[in-house]
Amino acid sequence: NFPEACERWEQILRDHPTDMLALKFSHDAYFYLGYQEQMRDSAARVYPFWTPSVPLSSYVKGIYSFGLMETNLYDQAEKLAKEALSVTPTDAWSVHTVAHIHEMKAEVKAGLDFMQRSEAHWKGSDMLACHNYWHWALYLIEKGEYEAALTIYDDHVSPCL
Repeated sequence: NFPEACERWEQILRDHPTDMLALKFSHDAYFYLGYQEQMRDSAARVYPFWTPSVPLSSYVKGIYSFGLMETNLYDQAEKLAKEALSVTPTDAWSVHTVAHIHEMKAEVKAGLDFMQRSEAHWKGSDMLACHNYWHWALYLIEKGEYEAALTIYDDHVSPCL
């Protein structure tokens, strides 16, 4: 029962705004329910408590930036994701957000350049790395570089399935 679970996680976050497990669980549940605004707003409510001295604070920027992107606030989302990456370049969630933003804005060249520049930082990020490679392949398809897209798929996406 995701909606009820989200209510309970939100209560935990009201009492303990730096509870990463409750934040991640609520974020994922809102995503799967298609509740973009709730996903964004949940992260927005706790974001002020995640000061730079709190471990994983840059990751919370990535979570929040994804919610902003999902609600079409691309400029705010990109700024926040890039802030997170300036602190933690290995944050594959923020990379994922930036990849989505470039796709939504039809910035194929910028997206490809970003993925290539940042790959060394996120390629070891397990399942999210697989998904980031998927985005990379989508850029290549947009460019009509189908063989290159298939190579990305064969080398980096298919092994994850």
